Amino acid sequence: MLLGIDIGGTSIKVGVFDIDFTLIKKYSFPTKSFDNSSSFFDFLNQDISIISDAYSVEAIGIGIPGLLSKELILEKSPNLQFLEGVNLVENLINKISVPVVIENDANMAALSELIGKSNGNIDNFIFLTLGTGVGGSIIIGGQPFQGDYGLAGEIGHIIIESNFDENVIDYRTGTLESKCGKQGIIDYYKSIKGENESIGVKELTELAENGDQIATKTLDHTAFHLASGILSVIHTLNICKIVIGGGIANSNYLLQKTTNYVNKRVMYENKALISINRAKHNEDSGVYGAAYCAKTKLLSIQQKEKNERNDFNK
Repeated sequence: MLLGIDIGGTSIKVGVFDIDFTLIKKYSFPTKSFDNSSSFFDFLNQDISIISDAYSVEAIGIGIPGLLSKELILEKSPNLQFLEGVNLVENLINKISVPVVIENDANMAALSELIGKSNGNIDNFIFLTLGTGVGGSIIIGGQPFQGDYGLAGEIGHIIIESNFDENVIDYRTGTLESKCGKQGIIDYYKSIKGENESIGVKELTELAENGDQIATKTLDHTAFHLASGILSVIHTLNICKIVIGGGIANSNYLLQKTTNYVNKRVMYENKALISINRAKHNEDSGVYGAAYCAKTKLLSIQQKEKNERNDFNK
């Protein structure tokens, strides 16, 4: 069995899979119940141990949001700030008895798209996750592009609005995430409807699908900025396949509006080059991708052991 864990700013999703990626069991726990790294890791390690023992788990994949260095230190995580600076080798890998692979959550989610594909049928693509924040991954030849220090793919931090004010400049000012992350979407809706209005993103998208004017205006605003970020990536990398995951990606209205805005503004004459699609596993992309990485890790270890036996017997 494989364990896929997707740590998000709102919840921790855990999926138990067989070796062929059939989802056997899924769990979810609120992330907001933790305010320090010690209690978080105590809970996570205990939870992993219980589930691993119950299902005879052979390998585990864990996706976590933020800038994850090659040494597996979480350098920056806007939505999990209490984990910043934490060494994940010491706090997770060394405390788990089975092989573990840890990767940026958006990279994990992107790799879920490779499940069921042969090595000769893997496209380059950009993966965006729309959730508490906006995550991104650049997949080239079936592997996440990591950049010089393993920190590439933070598409949510593309600057799409640059009103100058030196008093409020930080790394989140004017970013794609500030417009298309959960809070940014809700804040825009409230700015029209009224500050006291209480609504979640799921409810807002349902209202838009049913023609509510304020909800549709909110998603138009989201789609315009999302398209701006997507166009920046397309024009920079010339990668034209875009995959979008996360709860809000369930909105047909948002996906269609985003596609329309991209097609209007892309510089390429052949619009058919561009494809924007919903992720195969959508809200569960993170756990599927984590399981995919767990299996890759397991197969790598098994191959290494086989090679060592062969060398020994020569």
